[in-house]
Amino acid sequence: MNGAYSSYKFIIENINKDIPQVQKPKEKSDFEIKTYEDVFIGSYGRQVLNVVEKMDDIQVYKDKNFNNYKVYNQNKEAKLFYEEQISKDKLDNDYGVYLGGDNPLIKIENNQSNNELNVVVIGDSMDNPITPLLAPHFKTTYSYDLRGYENNLIEDIEGINPDIILLIGASNNYIMSTDIFNWDKK
Repeated sequence: MNGAYSSYKFIIENINKDIPQVQKPKEKSDFEIKTYEDVFIGSYGRQVLNVVEKMDDIQVYKDKNFNNYKVYNQNKEAKLFYEEQISKDKLDNDYGVYLGGDNPLIKIENNQSNNELNVVVIGDSMDNPITPLLAPHFKTTYSYDLRGYENNLIEDIEGINPDIILLIGASNNYIMSTDIFNWDKK
């Protein structure tokens, strides 16, 4: 999570240079941080299960206003955090604590936003812990996981007309979705 926080801070600092209404990144002290100790080995760790002796901790950074967000997973009401997914079982995917895991489309509405900006995050599971950190800075945050999104991504994003598009995640997932690089946005 410290890496996700560092990435979030870098992203917001750089966006803020051109779009100041995004405001500055939040400090760690602006979040409620909860640590779950010895619960996570990751997807690669699960593949070599018995080789992993010590499990990692998972931290969850919650914006203090996160309960005021409306969250939708595939247009159904959802939530930002699923702490009930945390388990000490090595086979469980505790990473699902963020946004409920890997979902084709998450939409977060922040009705307390100080701006009307929309951001689209295109990625994979690597953006799951970053997306809730971004949400306080935008009116609406969309997160698309290219591995499971089956609709026409370009048409859907053009319908949103986002102010910002972020590509976050493993590059091989972008290669599998070649349409994203053939975008003729006017």
